[in-house]
Amino acid sequence: MALPLELFSARTTDVYARIINTEQFGDKYRSSMEFTSIGSEGLSAITQYVDKIVAKS
Repeated sequence: MALPLELFSARTTDVYARIINTEQFGDKYRSSMEFTSIGSEGLSAITQYVDKIVAKS
């Protein structure tokens, strides 16, 4: 998967993960992933994204 490093940015980095578990909720699915290969820029982008979601809840 290609991950944008910043919102509305053309810069991306590759992130590789394997699916650990998938659950169906009605007509939608939720999957748990384990990252298998990720660079420092990708890790930083994911950390910032998760921090923003946690701060909103």
